[in-house]
Parts: sequence; C-alpha cells; structure tokens
Amino acid sequence: MVYLRSKITQLLVPAWCCLILGCGDGRSVGKLMERLQDANVGVRQQAARELRDRGPTATAAVPALAKALKDSDATVRMRSAQALREMGSAAKSVVAELTEALSDTDPKVRELSASCLARIGSDARPAIPTLLTTARDSVPDVRRAAVNALGRIDPSAQEAIPTLRSALNDGDFHVRTAAAEALRGK
Repeated sequence: MVYLRSKITQLLVPAWCCLILGCGDGRSVGKLMERLQDANVGVRQQAARELRDRGPTATAAVPALAKALKDSDATVRMRSAQALREMGSAAKSVVAELTEALSDTDPKVRELSASCLARIGSDARPAIPTLLTTARDSVPDVRRAAVNALGRIDPSAQEAIPTLRSALNDGDFHVRTAAAEALRGK
C-alpha cells in the first residue's frame, strides 16, 4: 500500500505542478523564471525542470537559474545546474556562481556544476583554482567531472598538470580515464 501511494504521488505531483506551470503550452520563460522564486518547493522544482528541458531556447533564464543554485532545496539546485549545463556556453556569464556551487553540500550539484563549467569551455578559466580542489572531492563522480572540466577548459593549463597526473592514480576507473583524456590534450 505504501509503495502504491508513493507511485501515485510520483505521478500526480509532477502532473499537478505541470498544470500550475502550464507545461507544454508555450508558457514563457519569464513565467518560469518567476516560478523559480515561488514559496512552494514543488513549483520551484518543476520550473527548474521545465527550463532544463527547454535547454538553449531558455537562455534568458541564465541569471535566474544561477540565483537558484543557492536555493534551500537540493533538487532545485540540481535541476538549475542541469539547466545551465544544457545551455552550454550561453551560461558563461555565471561562471562565478557555478564555481561557488562546486562547494555545495549536495554532491550531484557539485558534479553538475563542474560538468557545466566543462561545457562552457575556455570562458570558465577563472574556475580552474576551485576545480583543482574539487578534483580531490570525496565523491568519485564529482572528481571525474572536475578532472574532465580541467581538461576541457584549458588543455594547456600548467597548474592543472600535477592534479591531473595525481588523478591517474585515483581509486576510481572513471576518474583515471578522465585524467588520461585530459592529459592527452596537454
């Protein structure tokens, strides 16, 4: 019975939020940006999800999504980071906020922020010092994303080479692979 109730909630809550937000009806990005500040956490989560799903067509929301990286709810922060990642280089104006999100308490937010910085590319160079620290995170997926970002942001960054070489000995295969790929570009 509890399982069924949980499944029903998983199906109905997003549908209810979608009804409120008007998902799929051409609702404006501006309206979704307003919803990122709603008092109801479910509405904020759904707004961030909808902006994530719109990807590069929602670039006007970049500043609002950067602000949402500081939301009290981890899911809102995670979906905001996902949305920014989907926007790629269009998110270059919020490198500072993404760099700050590398210190988030939620490992998924840290991982997605590093991944977003990687997609931004060379415009994310100011994040390199923080990424060097993040490459030593306790969570393997975060380390992998940070190492990958270091390789994609500036393949010739001399300050990253010792960290990348050290990552070649990481206990996680994916981190080692990311380090090898990053060093291949150096």
